[in-house]
Amino acid sequence: MKKRLREAEEEQYRAEEDSASLRAQLNTLQQQVMSNSYSGYAVGTSSEQTLAMEKEIQDLQAQLKQESLLRQQEQQKLAEESLLRQQDQQRLAEEQSRTTSLAVEKREMEEKIAALTKKSSEEASEFAARKAFSMDREKLENQLHDMALMVERLEGSRQKLLMEIDSQSLEIENLFEENSVLSTSYQEAMSVTMEWENQVKDCLKQNEELRLHLEKLRIEQANLLKTNNTSVQLDGQSETSIPPELVTENLSLKDELVKEQSRSEGLSAEIMKLSAQLRKAVQAQNNLTRLYRPVLK
Repeated sequence: MKKRLREAEEEQYRAEEDSASLRAQLNTLQQQVMSNSYSGYAVGTSSEQTLAMEKEIQDLQAQLKQESLLRQQEQQKLAEESLLRQQDQQRLAEEQSRTTSLAVEKREMEEKIAALTKKSSEEASEFAARKAFSMDREKLENQLHDMALMVERLEGSRQKLLMEIDSQSLEIENLFEENSVLSTSYQEAMSVTMEWENQVKDCLKQNEELRLHLEKLRIEQANLLKTNNTSVQLDGQSETSIPPELVTENLSLKDELVKEQSRSEGLSAEIMKLSAQLRKAVQAQNNLTRLYRPVLK
């Protein structure tokens, strides 16, 4: 029994270390996703997939936390059951010791009664001695009766303790089976989490490539606009003589338009980040609510 408890404790420690490592990896991944969403540009379907994956990872993280809590409570209950069983065994040993002591006292009383009986037969001629013996005998018989009742009660308590020990042993076996089921579920959740991590890494890589490509296209577009405006300015000077101020203002407005577009995309990324933080806060609140509900009955 002690060996099984030690094995369960070692398995619990390993599970807690794995859970801590997995939580650290998930937190790092979430920070990378948030940082990329904040500094990058939103790209339609890829951003939506990233958010969906973040939500799935948060759900898996909540499930892992709940399973870790179940394992901790399971281990605590096993320790409490083991302590109660040891206390019951100690009480049983004490009751057996008391029963043995009472049996010895009973034999001593019987020997004393036999001696008094022998003495009374030898001193039958003395009325006072016979009367005293009668009183002592009655007193001893009452004591023997009380001791017999006490022995019966102790025997009943002993049987009750044995039944409780058997019941606790059965419950401990059931708890070990439940612990095995929880361990299997934990391993499955870890496998699913690893798959989601790989998918998120691929999606982040694609998002970065698309962002770089978009930045390159914008730079090329800006250079093309400057080239076209220069050509138009030269042609205009030869034909209609457009004022240089208008050309400069046109270029300035186009530059401001590009800047505003970049700023708009940055604000969109900030909104997405705040939305993700809000969902994370709601998820944390739900996790706290579940933590205060009784899990094991």
